[in-house]
Amino acid sequence: MAPYFAQEGAIYFGIDISEKMVARAKKEISQILKTQEHTSFAQGDVKHLDFPDGYFDIVISLGLLEFLEDREAAIKEIVRVTHSGGTIVIAVPNKVGLNQMARRYFRPVVKNSIHLLMRLLGKPVQTDGYPYSHQFHPKDLESVLQKYSCKKTDQAFYDMEILFYPINRMFPRFAFFVKRWAEIYHRVTLKHCATGNICKVEKI
Repeated sequence: MAPYFAQEGAIYFGIDISEKMVARAKKEISQILKTQEHTSFAQGDVKHLDFPDGYFDIVISLGLLEFLEDREAAIKEIVRVTHSGGTIVIAVPNKVGLNQMARRYFRPVVKNSIHLLMRLLGKPVQTDGYPYSHQFHPKDLESVLQKYSCKKTDQAFYDMEILFYPINRMFPRFAFFVKRWAEIYHRVTLKHCATGNICKVEKI
């Protein structure tokens, strides 16, 4: 993301709570762009950003809110540092996705059985990935953003799981093919199959 914005002439600021991730970002941006001009990376807490009110034209939050305990405080701070008329883009796990529901309710029942079957078939057993601490109903996210004077301008759903858990774990290649087809043609119409939700808002 940083190389794209920098190459388009924007001044890019990246914030992460981890010093290691900040160091990695600085190293990678130098390798890609051969310079750190127009980019800045620093360690920081999203709930206490060291920027004045209305500082940014665009603020993007990816892979963040679902891991926080005080999510509303983070959203409030994100809105604070965005100027009026500016854009905020937030990506979060989609709570109403049917695959997410299947994972929540059926995973404890089928997990051991699927692992046993995969071993009998001689196939590798896939893990379920990094566990989310929170999933968002699209309406709940919109409601919090509206509370802090933001209006939705666009929305998209991604990571379509047409073949629900545990089928997608048993046949991962076929599930991936179906997923890619769905994401190309149905980013909104198949929202209940989406694992993730991207909400774009304007600060009023």
